[in-house]
Amino acid sequence: MIGRYLKRLAALIRRGRVEALAVSADAAGVSMGSDRVSWCDVRRLDACKRDIYAGELLCLVILAKDGRVYEFNEEMPGWQALGEAIERYLPESLSRAEWAMKLIAAPSGEVVAVFPAARTEWFRVRS
Repeated sequence: MIGRYLKRLAALIRRGRVEALAVSADAAGVSMGSDRVSWCDVRRLDACKRDIYAGELLCLVILAKDGRVYEFNEEMPGWQALGEAIERYLPESLSRAEWAMKLIAAPSGEVVAVFPAARTEWFRVRS
């Protein structure tokens, strides 16, 4: 009964959301809308979970060389392709399976360093 209620609540919340921008990735870099960051300009890439009203949302956050920060989430069209591209075009990154498993097991708010794999505190999740 509670599970059915939570599913209905999540469906209502998702219906009210603004359409997510699509993310795409290729050999040149990552694009979201009119913004683009090339793979050589990626300084950090971290994964995190955000608390949303009825669950958690998996996110990837890129810090670009010029200081811009990009956040992508699992509800964005192109999320799967982004995960595959990270592994292909950032060879020093954790594999997609590895960072996804670490992220799923991590408590909400904890950051998993994807690239470079050595963790530094440049990004802190705000709930």
